[in-house]
Amino acid sequence: METITLQSWSDFVQYVERIRSDTGPSADGDVLFRGQADAEWALTTTLERRQPGHEFTVVEYAQIALAYVHMLQSETDRTWNTVTDADLLRRPQETRDSRLDIELPCYPYLVYLRQHGFASPLLDWTESPFVAAYFAFHEPAPSDGNAAIYVYRETPNDDNFKSMSLNEAMISLRGPFVETHPRHFIQQAWYTVCGKWDAA
Repeated sequence: METITLQSWSDFVQYVERIRSDTGPSADGDVLFRGQADAEWALTTTLERRQPGHEFTVVEYAQIALAYVHMLQSETDRTWNTVTDADLLRRPQETRDSRLDIELPCYPYLVYLRQHGFASPLLDWTESPFVAAYFAFHEPAPSDGNAAIYVYRETPNDDNFKSMSLNEAMISLRGPFVETHPRHFIQQAWYTVCGKWDAA
């Protein structure tokens, strides 16, 4: 990861223009941004911050999240296409043809939870560098440090090829095209999730 220190807002705008000139017009989350108020903070999900060191399986986390679905549907008058049976949750993992991705069951529901502060394995990003800047600077920066805006490119190589290994953790990108809370669209949100396949 390369670190670039910018001294002013105009420097930031020029840097964004340079990214756009290098990558072309923004399309399908090819370049994403994330703002954090303190550059010393790690890129961690709310789930990692709530449960440091604990590794959840996809099914284990889904069962925790889905325990609240009936209550939320009653409180919000919304419905989600979800399954709560553990065997049905496992089935997409076991039958998936490609192991170069991480299958998340009930993704629109998980995005809704993420947008409302539920501890989540989804790390949120935005297509807009200016939305990221808002989150970086909406509260005062620490007196002894800087805010940070991260830039993520799913395929950093010019050939649009993403290298990965089945034996190591991998980052999987999830898009914005879900029916969920309006804030998700206002923020032009995308999400990454990090996981690895069980060797078994």
